[in-house]
Amino acid sequence: MPLPEIIFFDAANTLIRPHPGVGAVYAAVAREHGTNVSAGALEAAFLPAWGAVRRSRGGSPYASTEAHARVFWREVVACTLEAAGATMPVDPFFDNLYNLFGTAACWRVDAHARPALERVRAAGVRTGLLSNFDARLRPLLADLDLERYLDVVVISCEVGAEKPAPAIFEAARRRAGIVEPERIAFIGDQRVDDFEGATGAGWRAILLDPSGTFAGDGQFQTAPTLLDAVEALLA
Repeated sequence: MPLPEIIFFDAANTLIRPHPGVGAVYAAVAREHGTNVSAGALEAAFLPAWGAVRRSRGGSPYASTEAHARVFWREVVACTLEAAGATMPVDPFFDNLYNLFGTAACWRVDAHARPALERVRAAGVRTGLLSNFDARLRPLLADLDLERYLDVVVISCEVGAEKPAPAIFEAARRRAGIVEPERIAFIGDQRVDDFEGATGAGWRAILLDPSGTFAGDGQFQTAPTLLDAVEALLA
């Protein structure tokens, strides 16, 4: 199989990760506002809250304006606090939290991210980022010194569509200047948004699966780390 012309990467929980974790950041900011709440409870509540609010909004919380993104995230934060048993006002807690997650202070670059991106470029293949994210992502990539490793950056809030919708993959294909979708590859951590979205667009895809949840499942090509995923695509 020929090498891809470009390999796109997802952002959150692929190239970058919340640090020291979503629950820990929420708990730290809550303490600043005079409320003690378990980081573990907040961590457990976050993803279900995020998923429920996303479904209630038709799966497109970031594909519009910054104002719409803030409304979405405020609802996620409110639902997370409620589910974790935190009795505190959402405001101004939300504003402080939202602004913090737009900085490098609570994100870390995955240990394999830079080596993986450098490996792709050393093979003569371009690199890209394709992410469901809001307007905070571009400055965040610059703050984390990742922007210089990426040839093409496609963010849902700028496109007006989100993974797994075909429109965002088509937008990424056009921006990359690729004619044949099969010459594009994608690496991400979400089964539906990333793997199924990419393969549905005719791309090659690898699902990051560090816990081995999908190991042995013939429906998915998986890899435990970014470097392993890159090597599989360059083989």
